[in-house]
Parts: sequence; structure tokens; C-alpha cells
Amino acid sequence: MKIIYISILLTIFSCNKKTEFFPLKTEESFSNNKRHQHIVVANSATNLDSLAHTIKRYSMSNIDLCKNDIRIFFYKETWDTPRDFKSNDDDCNFGSEYIGCHTDDIICVLESGANQKNKYFSFAFDPLKALDYWSFTVRKNRDSDWKQYPFEFSCGKKQKINKVTVTSPIAEFVADIAHNDTIANVLLNKRKLLKSGIIITAIDSLKYAKKNCCILSPKDGFTAYSAPNGKEIGKVKRIGNKETNNQFAYEIYFVSENQKIKLTDYSEIGYEIFAFNFTDSVNGFVKLKNQHLNIWFRLNEINHLGFKAVTWMDYMVLNSEKVLGYYAKKPGLRIRTKPNTTGKIIGSVKGELFEIKLTKNISGQWAKVMVTKYKEHPCNTELDEKANIEYKSEGWMKVIADNGTPNLWSYSRGC
Repeated sequence: MKIIYISILLTIFSCNKKTEFFPLKTEESFSNNKRHQHIVVANSATNLDSLAHTIKRYSMSNIDLCKNDIRIFFYKETWDTPRDFKSNDDDCNFGSEYIGCHTDDIICVLESGANQKNKYFSFAFDPLKALDYWSFTVRKNRDSDWKQYPFEFSCGKKQKINKVTVTSPIAEFVADIAHNDTIANVLLNKRKLLKSGIIITAIDSLKYAKKNCCILSPKDGFTAYSAPNGKEIGKVKRIGNKETNNQFAYEIYFVSENQKIKLTDYSEIGYEIFAFNFTDSVNGFVKLKNQHLNIWFRLNEINHLGFKAVTWMDYMVLNSEKVLGYYAKKPGLRIRTKPNTTGKIIGSVKGELFEIKLTKNISGQWAKVMVTKYKEHPCNTELDEKANIEYKSEGWMKVIADNGTPNLWSYSRGC
């Protein structure tokens, strides 16, 4: 009888333990203009929705989410990641871009979007619904799937335009119209930006994980649909034996009851890291780029499996500091004083001696850029960096084409 009472008391005690949060380090780390924070979660809730609610409430109350672009990793307290963890090992440094040997302990990632405030929740002109974009993914433990949760938190500054107080995203929208564009054209440009992009891992460092390599895809693939809210027609996944096929990680197939078709439309975004392209976005589905097949993926499933669909503009802005540089596709691009074709031409770029860096100042298909003209290509010169620079300039450039694809390219494998 005593044993029963003790068991009941232990159960009650364990159920009443309050979830607590412990920052792994007192200092904050900076990487690619992102402010990183790393926090251990002790006594985490076993219910996923409760866990997400608790972490969201803690983040809004205890973290300065508006200081600048931020990425927060929450870890479940384990033997490997105790609440008082301190690391001097570079391979396990929580301040690095890759989280090293403790990646599996991550149970939540909260990340602000780079200049996502230019987006709207609907294609209709309903600017009062515009909020900053946040990516908030949660899982119970290392063996669970990731689930995407909404996270609405606006850091936009208030501005007055024509005696009407609006948030920064609306100011930019009004500015778009002021640049001699019609409302219809502005809306069309916003819509195009939302319709084309790539599918990548929700946590950037996991694109290097063996289980996702090398065409970024979950182990069991994605469900294929015939149309938005249409019927299931098969799976897009890897097939075969990786032990006997050395190309296993580089081959993806559409598989149905009576078909097996190899897919080849994807983009290299890193050294032997490839991502699916999508060309349309409708009612919570994205259309896979393919000339012969009509395949749609459900966004909820993509997010649930630890991936996300991002537009080309968002991806390029986020990665501008990670790549060697962007370069204009042939025949080249012009630099203007305004983000439209009425802006005065102040320069042009053509070839690989013009290195382009994107700022977070974007307007529709345009981005404000910093351009460096080199005397010799940085990969093939004996000049030091300062001596190799011929001149620098800045201005607006149309970095997204009318079909939603980039007007720029980069060295996915470095020099």
C-alpha cells in the first residue's frame, strides 16, 4: 500500500512540474546578420500544442523579438544538453550556424523572416492584415515530426501617410503606387512573388543532414496531388537501395500504382544540395515545376515534415551574405534610382566582375543592391581585396523576373 501511495505522489509531483527556460549562454551570437539565442526547456510539456503555446508565451514575454533579425533554438533538457551547458568545443558551439552534435535535441525553432513585411496575407488589397512573418516549428522530441504553428508578432514601426496612420508594410505599398505604378501592377507583382520559389529545410543547418541529402526531401517523400485540394495521385520520393546505388541520394521519382517517373527539375542551392522548384501557389498548395506532370504538394505536409516553401526573393535576401556574390544573368541588368522602370538609370551590370549583394530593402520584384566592380575575379587574382576593387555603387535592381524566377545567379559550390 505504501508503494502505491508513493507512486501516486511521484506521479502528481511530476505532473505539476512547471516548464522552465534556461538560456545556454549569456552572450548572443551573430551570424549572417541573424541574432542567435539558444535556450534549454526543462520539464517540457508532453502535448505538442501545449508545448508550442508555452514556448510562444515565453518568447513574447521574455525575448526582445524586435531588436533585429533573430533565430531562437529551443532544446529539450537531456544529458547532452543540460540547463547549465557551457561549450568550448567549436564542433558543438551553439553560437555557430551549424549546431554541431546537439542538433537532435532541438524541439523548437523560432525565426523572424527577412523583410517579409512586404507580403500580405491575401492577394486582395487588405493592408490592415499585414504582419511581420515568423517561422515557428515545434516537435516533442528527436523522434517526432516537425509541426508548423502560426506566430503573429509585428515589429513594424508606425508611419503617417496622408494623415492616416499605417504600419511600415502599408507605407511601402503606398510608395510602390507613388512610383507611377498602377494598383493593378503592384498587386500583380506581389502575387508573382508569392507564386514561385523552392522547398528547403525549415532549419537551415539540416539541409546538410544525411537523411535529407542530397535533393532536399523527407525520408518517405511528399504526397503528390492532382490539383489544389485534389486527389492523391502518388508520392515524390527516393526509391531503391542506397547500399547498392551510389546515386540514390541524387535521384527522385514520382511513384504511383502504375508509374515510376524520374524527376529532374530542381535547383542547386549549395555544394551538391538541391531543392525542388515550385511555380505556383494556390489555396495552401504549391505546384512542382515539371514540364510533363501536374503535381501539387500540400503546404501543411511540407511544414509538418520539417520543410518550408520560400519565394526566390526571400531566399536570396536571406542568403546574400552566405554566397560569394550574386551575378546578373545574360544580357545583364540596369541599376536605377527607383524600384521601377521609370527610375533614372545610374549604371548597369554584366558579367562576373560585378558582384551584387542584396539589402533587405525590397519593393515588389525589386531590391536595393550594393554592387562591387572588381578589376579581376576574386577567385582568380593575386590582388588583395582593397586593391582589386575598381568602384562600388548602389541602387535599385529588378532581381525577380516577370515569371517569378531570379534574374541573378551565384556560385553554389564556391570559387
